[in-house]
Amino acid sequence: MIGLGLSSWEAAARMRGGPHAMLGPALLGFWDAERVDRMALAGNNVTSWTDLINGYTVSQATSGFKPLWESTSFGGRPGVRFDGTDDYLEMAPSPLPSGSAPYEVWALVTQTALAADAGSKMAFSSGGTSGALSRRVLRAPSAGVNRASITVPDGTSFATVRDDVTDFSGGPFICRSVFADGASALQVNGGTSVTGTGTLAGTTSNRLRFGASSPTTASNFWQGLISAILVTDPLSAAQAAQLTRWGKDRGAIA
Repeated sequence: MIGLGLSSWEAAARMRGGPHAMLGPALLGFWDAERVDRMALAGNNVTSWTDLINGYTVSQATSGFKPLWESTSFGGRPGVRFDGTDDYLEMAPSPLPSGSAPYEVWALVTQTALAADAGSKMAFSSGGTSGALSRRVLRAPSAGVNRASITVPDGTSFATVRDDVTDFSGGPFICRSVFADGASALQVNGGTSVTGTGTLAGTTSNRLRFGASSPTTASNFWQGLISAILVTDPLSAAQAAQLTRWGKDRGAIA
């Protein structure tokens, strides 16, 4: 295969699958609920969760704010359950690119908040003390239906990119969130990509959170499971297609 013009990691991707092999150095962070060896647990409460690439660790010291690791809740596979009330994990400062540097966030999740539950609930946030300074992957209802969204900061305000086709209820879902200046996008379950043209700028590095917003006081708590969070460099169409297939296979998504 290498002789056909593939690099070593591309050849490995063809043979083994898996994000490491598919993406090579483009994979910046990978928090995997199936790797319980990368978690510190107090019973089933998640005290910390360490990524597989650079050792970035999100954690929670307060007992009542810890999400739960569950061995079979994600379609028979492991996942981390956030209760939608006060559960979150964080790392400060955020190790992820800031300013206008582009990256992608891939979230393999379920989403169990009812559409009647107003307000946004965030699976991922990285940045500062407001939406103008942070990148966010979230659920918010619109016209009585749960929708997946991202918010893209410009340092003064933020633009929203929202999938108004997919009912973002239940799941599992594989959500691709592209943060790029003038070319941000959101794609759910490999469907139509929704694009935005807003400026990407002003992302600070105050903190990284899973399950809540990034301001000093956490809010907008996620309700549902997180099976995996991946952060990548901007991907090619071929890489994105491979990672979508991996997420759909793992989540048994049609």
